[in-house]
Amino acid sequence: MTDTKPGTPGIQASCKVAEIVGPSYKQVPACKAASGACNPCPCWRVTPDTKCSALSGYRLEVARNAPAVSGTRVEATCLGPK
Repeated sequence: MTDTKPGTPGIQASCKVAEIVGPSYKQVPACKAASGACNPCPCWRVTPDTKCSALSGYRLEVARNAPAVSGTRVEATCLGPK
């Protein structure tokens, strides 16, 4: 995962994220905040995760204000290291 703004604290990832439910495909926007309530909902953000330390040290999460519909899949593509 590439940090698009290395001078800014944290990681600013460039990702395309979508939710897929059956034949429905919906783009998910990036969250406006790195933590806390989602805005807009749902939205995606990248957060530190020690379980991912062998790779980037971060994970992508989809923040929601309600559980995802049963059968929802998330598809994500992010810029990798240069």
